[in-house]
Amino acid sequence: MQDEISQLREEIDLDHQEIASLHAKLASLEKDRDVLSDNQLIQLRLIHELKDKSNGPTDTEKERCQRRDKTVQLWRNKTVQFYLRLLPSHISTHLILKSSEELSPASCDP
Repeated sequence: MQDEISQLREEIDLDHQEIASLHAKLASLEKDRDVLSDNQLIQLRLIHELKDKSNGPTDTEKERCQRRDKTVQLWRNKTVQFYLRLLPSHISTHLILKSSEELSPASCDP
């Protein structure tokens, strides 16, 4: 009888150890799940931000567009000046006034 009782106690101790091990494993899995959940939330926020930013031009695109506008305007001004030098003064004066109204820089804005 004593042997049976001691054998049952050993089995109970093994069961307690297994339960403790399972509790530790469960706690570890819950922690991993929480970390993964937080990471997923961060990823969703980043994706949302990227979608919002993709709707408009980036800073680099804006700068490139501004440089292009300046280059186009300079080219137009130089071309107009070149042709105005070839014309008589009364015609060139009229064209200068007219071109200042009509010639505006190319714009990247739709």
